[in-house]
Amino acid sequence: AKTEADKLGRIENLISRGVIDQNINIQEMRRVLESAKDGKISFNKLMNTKIMQKFTDIYQGADNFWKIYADNFYSGALKTAFGNPETIIKGSAEYSKFMNNIEDWFRVVGGQRFVKLDPLTGVEKTPLQALEEASAYLVTNTIPTYSKVPMIIENIRNLPLGNFVAFPAEILRTTSNIINIGARELTSTNPFIRQMGARRLVGVSTVLGGIGYTVQKGAQYLTGVDEETMKAFQDSFAPPYQKNSTL
Repeated sequence: AKTEADKLGRIENLISRGVIDQNINIQEMRRVLESAKDGKISFNKLMNTKIMQKFTDIYQGADNFWKIYADNFYSGALKTAFGNPETIIKGSAEYSKFMNNIEDWFRVVGGQRFVKLDPLTGVEKTPLQALEEASAYLVTNTIPTYSKVPMIIENIRNLPLGNFVAFPAEILRTTSNIINIGARELTSTNPFIRQMGARRLVGVSTVLGGIGYTVQKGAQYLTGVDEETMKAFQDSFAPPYQKNSTL
């Protein structure tokens, strides 16, 4: 059984790799409420009450749960593709092959050069560190991550109409990354990585291509408004910006 020290070490590892990050929505709500402090109600005090802190912990925990789940999933998939780094002996042929595969993965899929030396210690990274770095790259670039919000979005949030822009910005960033990463995975020489790319692109295609149709048909069924009626409304009465919209 894992001890408390093992669990804390695991959490510290996740934090250091950027897998666990401050939740975007919690940060945004705090920013809005703090800027809205006025009159007799102190939103700052409200946010610091035990019940609000509990809600924050629950929301934060749920968000981090899926990031940890994704990290475990990606780590497992990369182990299938490259081998188990914990059983590889340094200096062996298996070690060289594993590290070469990691370097190739970062070049092809990550679009960047793999840095062999740990910037904190100056020592060459172990196979496990290399694999965890690849997994963290996938997590932080396919799941909304607060620290990835660009500075221009940080500045927009200070404008009167700039609240709650970080999360949509992250959705746009991660959606684009999912498509780009999936396309690059398909060009890999490793068959397991190509499978990951195919699944990724099928998944995003289903969401982006099918969700609008599903929601539209569901709404038509619930309201009794058929597609012909909606089309007539768009042609005759809808404002210009709704002429080609999915209503």
